[in-house]
Amino acid sequence: MKKWCIFFVILFCGIFDTVYGIGYIHYGRLEVHPSFGTTGLYTSNLNQTAENEQAGFLTENKLGLGIFWPGDVHLLSIDYGLNLYTFPKVENIDKTFYPKNSADLLLELNFPGGIYTKLNEFFLETISPASGEEAGVVERTQNTAGLNLGYKSGDRYNIGLGYTNIIHDYKLDVYNDLDRMEQAVGPVVYLKVFNKTSLLIDYKYGIINYRTERNGVSIDSNEHNIMAGVTGKITSKLTYEVKGGMASRKYKEPSLEGFSTPIAGISLIAHPSALWSIDLKFMRRAYESNWVQNYYFYQNKTDLGVNWYPTSKITAKIGAGYELNQYNNEALNEDTGEMTKRADGVLSFGLNLFYDVQRWLKMGAGYSLRSRNSNFNIWDYSENRISFGLFLIL
Repeated sequence: MKKWCIFFVILFCGIFDTVYGIGYIHYGRLEVHPSFGTTGLYTSNLNQTAENEQAGFLTENKLGLGIFWPGDVHLLSIDYGLNLYTFPKVENIDKTFYPKNSADLLLELNFPGGIYTKLNEFFLETISPASGEEAGVVERTQNTAGLNLGYKSGDRYNIGLGYTNIIHDYKLDVYNDLDRMEQAVGPVVYLKVFNKTSLLIDYKYGIINYRTERNGVSIDSNEHNIMAGVTGKITSKLTYEVKGGMASRKYKEPSLEGFSTPIAGISLIAHPSALWSIDLKFMRRAYESNWVQNYYFYQNKTDLGVNWYPTSKITAKIGAGYELNQYNNEALNEDTGEMTKRADGVLSFGLNLFYDVQRWLKMGAGYSLRSRNSNFNIWDYSENRISFGLFLIL
């Protein structure tokens, strides 16, 4: 760890000694962009629990290195980040220091005749929850690899075949049941039918393999997901994508009941003026679960984001969201003494302000609220966060 920190310090010192003291490294078209950010954060509920709420102050320091090569027809992008989290000593948090790595690779190759391929690899070590079911400090790794092969003819049509492999590895015993590998393969087709409108068809065949059995049985499964819809521009300042379909799952264990449920995705992006942008999204899908006898839950999620640029140096970001998580199987509700299907409503809100001190130096401050309200009271919690950060990006 110390070696990495020394490396970045030396690299930054070298960069500050370049032309005019500030600038990124470049070799021909190859660009190297170091970055550093430090954030102090106060939270009212570190563990995100209904009882015994513990407030505290934590810090996040991030060292980053980006490599970018924009060719005439090909593209290469590599990003690496080292996140150093420091926590106070509180109950139910095992450690006070979490060093976490992330790496992101994107390679795009475009060949004559409209043939293309995309290769992406994303590795993430984090302490953040993966879904609305998880809460508090969730130490885990996620590795996502993807390959896409396709053919496009201008903007008339685009036919692609994609494969994705995701490996989830949780470090806490309470979440070990979620260790798994997810694979999906299938085509995506875009066909332009009007000047600003294209039809889309998206099909995926998926396989989920768990590392261990759950309750003495295998919960490995196969899935079919098919969606169809339209995408395009309503005006020059408003783009959209609307799609819907069905998802079905069948477990390899005959005694386990699968599901067949509607799924959907809606996205609206508006730019009313140079000072504003608005992003509205809705999504319905199934998530993996490790709660009691439930192996999945349905999630309906809506997010709204607004960006405001009052001056060339100030950016304000406002975000709000609501997700409804619904579980399929009944469980004993200790609050009522009855068998009940669990349902959680998760409300989130955030406000962030950024000020560009220089082209390469940015300051930020923010407030966020996250609240979960469940018909099982033990899963209720509310958390307020206040943060302040300083970011250097060359």
